Amino acid sequence: MPRVRFNRGNVKSDFTPLDEGVEYEVEVLKFNPSTSKKGNATIKADYQVFDGPEQVDGNPSIGRHLFDTLYAEDDGKAFSLGRALECFNIDGEGEEFDTDDVVGARGRVTVEHEIYEGKTQERVKYVL
Repeated sequence: MPRVRFNRGNVKSDFTPLDEGVEYEVEVLKFNPSTSKKGNATIKADYQVFDGPEQVDGNPSIGRHLFDTLYAEDDGKAFSLGRALECFNIDGEGEEFDTDDVVGARGRVTVEHEIYEGKTQERVKYVL
């Protein structure tokens, strides 16, 4: 088996979330169908920031990934998928669309912070 040289000292371990209340320009890298724990159809999205301001802590926002779960069937949450499709200029035929058409699309998002297992994390608040 091939061996790989790896210096753990070069790994940045103090991750800081992106700033809240700022619009980030993103590109869709993944838009994969999935199923929620309750059995509802969802989309797991992976966005990459390609334009945005430097963060308050001085770290760049460009290149960062944002992950989102969009609901297709839960009536209370399905608006998030509709909003994303509008943001990324995706037309559906009736009630269907091809998820491959969304990959590479660009749009804007904002994030908010939440505490998960004692750590502050960012999550997509709005797809604009």
